[in-house]
Amino acid sequence: MTKSFPAATPSATIILTRPAAVGFEVYLLKRSARSRLMAGNYVFPGGMVDAIDGEAEKWLPHADMNVETISQHLGGGLDSREALAYGVAAIRETFEEAGVLLAHSNGSTSESLAQANRRREAGDFRPGWFHALISENAWCLELGRLNRWAHWVTPLEIKRRYDTRFFVADMPPDQTCLPDALETTHGIWVTPIEGLEANLSGRILLRPPTMVTLQALTKFNSHETLLREIANRPWGMPIQPRFIPLAEGGITIEPWDPEFEAEHIEIDPSRLGDKLLPVGADFSRVWQHQGVWRPVGV
Repeated sequence: MTKSFPAATPSATIILTRPAAVGFEVYLLKRSARSRLMAGNYVFPGGMVDAIDGEAEKWLPHADMNVETISQHLGGGLDSREALAYGVAAIRETFEEAGVLLAHSNGSTSESLAQANRRREAGDFRPGWFHALISENAWCLELGRLNRWAHWVTPLEIKRRYDTRFFVADMPPDQTCLPDALETTHGIWVTPIEGLEANLSGRILLRPPTMVTLQALTKFNSHETLLREIANRPWGMPIQPRFIPLAEGGITIEPWDPEFEAEHIEIDPSRLGDKLLPVGADFSRVWQHQGVWRPVGV
């Protein structure tokens, strides 16, 4: 009998970045301890794509790009509707969770942004609320601010699965991140190395996709270099790891692991502690042990 797996739900997330004294920082949000997903973990702002997010007739009048440009800038294998849906969802979820609105208006002021945030802080996120906010107040979504980063798909072995597009966007200089106090309870700006160090020490808890992303971001030595080099970045192949459960915790095997295609991967849990890798070292395996995900060698 062929084993069936749950379908992956389309989702989108934004890696907000800003220049720092040395290099650049990214913004991470701590998910509420009551959350059904990744409770207590630090993540990039993001969430599920809603049905309305791909309705071109609703969004194109309020976007900084036409349908052809959206397809070129965000598509890369997605059709125009999918590209629009992921982009709108990324902007909407980032506003809902972090209070950062990637949009502008001819008449926008600090007060109009404050009004939008007061509406957001009311927490009434029923379907269509964001479109009503944008259309009623003549905001224009800045889809052009988004850059493609990576396409992640949850391992088949995990019950709740997501098909997620990761975008990178520079933080608007006139805005401030503010967790929603509903799904997220705390936010921090960290350099990629600081984020990886804090996870390894247990000060903040990260999941494997966030760890892999931060590790990849360590390769860029400045904010300008990052934004310049990802301006035309393709989505690349979907990153869909394998998950191997252990008696305690489990281990995630990334697609670039030398044994990824093997029918069976032998894991000796008693030796994993000896294979822990230092912060900054490239890795293809992430071990969940005592509530913390840690990079380990092959």
